Order: sequence, then C-alpha cells, then structure tokens
Amino acid sequence: MRRFWSDFPRFICYNWPMRKTIFLPLILLFLLAFFPRGARAIQVGEAAPEFSLGDVNGTVFSGLGLRGNVVVLNFWATWCPPCVGEIKLLNGIYKKYEMQGLRVFGITKDSASEVKKFEAAHPIGYPVLIDSRSTVYNLYGVMPIPATFLIDSNGVVVKKYFGPPDPASFERDIRQVLR
Repeated sequence: MRRFWSDFPRFICYNWPMRKTIFLPLILLFLLAFFPRGARAIQVGEAAPEFSLGDVNGTVFSGLGLRGNVVVLNFWATWCPPCVGEIKLLNGIYKKYEMQGLRVFGITKDSASEVKKFEAAHPIGYPVLIDSRSTVYNLYGVMPIPATFLIDSNGVVVKKYFGPPDPASFERDIRQVLR
C-alpha cells in the first residue's frame, strides 16, 4: 500500500490520456453528488420564494404570508451546536417583536419525531417546519447551516446570516425592517 501512494503521482501521469478517461468522469460524479444542480443562493434584494411545508404536528404552512409581515427563516438542525445556540436568541426576538408583525420559522431536514424529542429539552417558541426532501433548502440555496434570512414586508430578502448572527446587530436589523 505504501508503494502505491508513493508512486501515485507517476500512476496518474503515466499514460494520462487513458487515465483521464477514468478519473475525470469520477471527479464529475463526485461534484454532481455533493453540489446539487439548480441550487442557487437567494441574494439580498431578491424576492423570497414562497413555499409550503408542514410543521412537526402536520399543520401545513402555505405561502407563509411573506407579504405584509417581516419574516425570519432560520435553517437549522438538531445535531448542529451553533444552531442550538441560536434558538434562545430566536425565541427572545420572536416573543419581543411578534405583536409588531414579526414571524419566525425554523426549517429543518430532521424528522418530526427527532424535532419533538429535541423540543422536550430545548423549547422552541416559533413554528418548526420539516423539509425532509430539502426542497426549501435548495430553493434558497442553503449549504452551510445555520443560515438565517431576514425578509421584509414586501417579501424581499434584506439580510442573510451564515452562522449565528451577532444578537445586537440582528435585533437592530429586525427593528429597522419593522419600521
């Protein structure tokens, strides 16, 4: 095995025309498998795509009323430590600004049963929607999580956060959009 790895550069370069017919398709298959086609990240200033998803209890949220409300979409997972850390921040923001028209939705690929078990230990005060087929993840072009989108009352993405947002600047951004 050691000899193979020490000779690997020569193995690749020797008879390259024949080797490239083997390696290039394998590389292409790898890239296609890990980078979904059609997934394009929504940019700030673009209209937020509408969608329909069910929550952990099976209630379907359709359209989400993106128009007329300020919406926070948080893409997360139960197994993601930074995502778990965001829950307290999002609970507080939602409770504080709900009466002013803020809607917060968590979107996860985890199963409803996993989310219910998770909620027993970490209460979540806003709806959690299940995206088991990654439809909305792909629609929004979400690759790393946590990812959070702030959408204004006209349905336009005004801010994107990858990783946990700074609490002070996140709240300031929400207050500005709620005006």
